[in-house]
Amino acid sequence: MAERWIDVAMARLTPGQEFYPGAKLAELADKYSVSRERIRQVEVNVLRRLSWGIKQKSSLTAAVLDLVKDEVPDEQADAPLAWFATELGSQGCSSNFTQFMLEAFLLRNGTPRKIARQLSKEAMAPIRKIGRAKISARGRSTEQDEISEGVLKANAFVLEILKKAVWPQHLNKQPVDLTGFQPLRACRYDRPYYSKTLQRLVGFDSMGERRLIKALDSCTIVTEFVEQPVDIRYHYDGADRIYIPDLLVRTDTDLFFIIEVKGRTRLTDRETLAKAAAAQSHLGARSIGYCLVDENGFGLDDLRALTPDDEFMQQLGSLLEQKGEVQRWMFERAFERERLAWAYDQLQSAVLREGLLYETWLIERRDMPNRYIFDFRLRLS
Repeated sequence: MAERWIDVAMARLTPGQEFYPGAKLAELADKYSVSRERIRQVEVNVLRRLSWGIKQKSSLTAAVLDLVKDEVPDEQADAPLAWFATELGSQGCSSNFTQFMLEAFLLRNGTPRKIARQLSKEAMAPIRKIGRAKISARGRSTEQDEISEGVLKANAFVLEILKKAVWPQHLNKQPVDLTGFQPLRACRYDRPYYSKTLQRLVGFDSMGERRLIKALDSCTIVTEFVEQPVDIRYHYDGADRIYIPDLLVRTDTDLFFIIEVKGRTRLTDRETLAKAAAAQSHLGARSIGYCLVDENGFGLDDLRALTPDDEFMQQLGSLLEQKGEVQRWMFERAFERERLAWAYDQLQSAVLREGLLYETWLIERRDMPNRYIFDFRLRLS
């Protein structure tokens, strides 16, 4: 958080308290993997705290020292230098920096330079002792930094998924309509909802769904969520059916998304695409985005962006021409085992590009309950 605040402050303020016209919130948002609105909130706080302290032609050191004086706790008001020295020692600052700041503090408050230099030198021994005594506190601070790093990673993961959303054209013209949806609940509880108890309750959920739910526990982008939020009607193989998506989430900027997590090899399954089309139509009228991704945030747009491999397409076309349809065992026999992940991406890219019919299913293993074997069939449309 501190680094983010510093970056926003430096992007927005000069020593003359002027704004940089070229500073872009998008650049900071991308750097820290957070929404632009979150950066804007940080910016407001930074301006409120720092703009008044950075005056025309005043040095940064002077501004810092002025801020320090105002931050002295009431019980230390009569001894601000002692409090400042203790803070420097507690934060593990280098000796040279600490001595320089103490001397600058004394000079700022009217102490002659020679005396200020002598006093700052004499103060260094007890300050070093303070630093050694605070090692355990710094250890706790380091642990907190690691937690913050985890939050940043969770934010980046969730944001990568939300970037894949399909939005209605009239997003800013219609209010969000949650009629018929399950009520949302806050992400953060005293006991995180991604718990062993919940894992048992939703043991049928995929690992991708569980990874997403775990990220929601840590991230700050999403504030509310609900599982299996709504019934969506879709038409498939001549019959009307019901599709229930995985999650509805609400972000800190009041945007709403439905998220559906599928295995990477099943993103372009014929029924999955039918569900996605129905969901986009149903949600679009309600100003809600729709995300169809795998457990790593890889989606249909990523498949569409793949460059077709000519050799792969020739081999796939030959299989279809000879057999009429391609099954999993044929496909995996035709390509090297080390390149199967690449081959499946190329296959699904071709499904979207060429309009092929790709049907997938899972077969339960008799020898291992709750374990499944993936299978598929590929046909010309």
